[in-house]
Amino acid sequence: MALASALLPWQSSKAALGWLLILGLITRFAVLAHSPAGAMDEIYFSQYLSAYFTHHYYFDIHPPLGKLLVAGFAALFDFTPVPLETKFDANFVGNNALLLRFLPCLAGALLPALLFTVARALGLSLRASLLAGLFVALDNSLIAHSQFLYFDNFLLLFGFAALWLALRYGQTQQFAYALGAGVLAGLSASVKWTGLTFLLLTGFVIVWQGCFIQRAWHRTFIASMTLGAGAALAYSLIFGIHFALLPLSGPGDNFMSLNFQQTLIGNPHYQPEAVHPSFLQTLIDTNKEMFATNQRVTGGHPYGSSWWQWPLEWKPIYYLRDVATQPDSNTYSIGNFVLWWSASTAVLVAIGALIVAGLRKRAAPAGLLFIVGGYLLNWLPFAGIHRVMFLYHYYAAYLFALLLLAVLLDRFTAPRTQKVFIGLALAMFIYLAPLTYGLPFAIGAYEQPWLPAWR
Repeated sequence: MALASALLPWQSSKAALGWLLILGLITRFAVLAHSPAGAMDEIYFSQYLSAYFTHHYYFDIHPPLGKLLVAGFAALFDFTPVPLETKFDANFVGNNALLLRFLPCLAGALLPALLFTVARALGLSLRASLLAGLFVALDNSLIAHSQFLYFDNFLLLFGFAALWLALRYGQTQQFAYALGAGVLAGLSASVKWTGLTFLLLTGFVIVWQGCFIQRAWHRTFIASMTLGAGAALAYSLIFGIHFALLPLSGPGDNFMSLNFQQTLIGNPHYQPEAVHPSFLQTLIDTNKEMFATNQRVTGGHPYGSSWWQWPLEWKPIYYLRDVATQPDSNTYSIGNFVLWWSASTAVLVAIGALIVAGLRKRAAPAGLLFIVGGYLLNWLPFAGIHRVMFLYHYYAAYLFALLLLAVLLDRFTAPRTQKVFIGLALAMFIYLAPLTYGLPFAIGAYEQPWLPAWR
């Protein structure tokens, strides 16, 4: 507890949670929306969510929850919809930059405290849980991603919250926690399909706790069905809202079946009296087309990277250079090297320890086994995806890697060593901060040894 007492005025989970929440808010909101220029893909996303204001049907390869959330928040204020013909390198008008970036930033700000909460539910010590939360708070890549209109933070927030509720179900056997875990896992998948990994993880927690720990087979079956029903209900409801808000013909018409196009007002095939497809059929057809379109995405990208490169942080993402108003600012999604490479090393050490335990026929710690499983489940499936991918696809696995790093530091290093490690991570955070926040800075200071390989 020496580390906790050195960093916090009280040695308690509530105090740690509060400080991590404050630290998350500070690191994420420090320079939010400082530039009106649209970062990579921001204009496209703003056009999609603007459709909920104009009500013209659009099509995206990802589920709609992220766009719906930001659109709902923007609707509370003076938001100006972004026309479809807006160029990708355009500037946001009025308060649009702040309105569209606020909610993703808030979701990112909650992640340090949330990972701390999950760590505690997994049985990690206060010190290890605090370390995990601090690492999330100090990672430059996660911070940079939170500065813009991207939806991955929603996926992470809902996914890890679902995992926490599943762990709570294991502790309490209350079906409300199983239902909540299912709903949140369904919401995670409603942002991107990669959120389905959290449905698998929450299902595993419930089955493992119920069948192998408590031997409550019947109750576990009911809890599992409750989990699945909650996820299906949440996913369906999100698409129901999506379809209801887009009754007019739009740029997404041609992706849909002829029967669906007959329901869109203004479409050449519009037939209000025709027998239209059921909601279930429309939901199935839409998801089939999303999958097919995903498969057809074959183009490359200068900042794309492969799944095996992510643990090495091989290629960060160049998000923004505001040429018009801040020509000396450059925003990169660069991970904190101290944390990133240490976390990857921790994964190798943990996997090695599990292999050795298996060869010696010793029982491996259940918590360590689960965290390694969560990491692999959120990383290895990307090996089978051949479309262009980016460093942010690794974030879910990376948070599990940070949990492993926290566990190993807690168990095998002294408090003084942990303080030195935190100091190194903090120094690297400060060193990369100009690129994380897009602050005006002489980019030449980073040309060697880093940027030539990235730009």
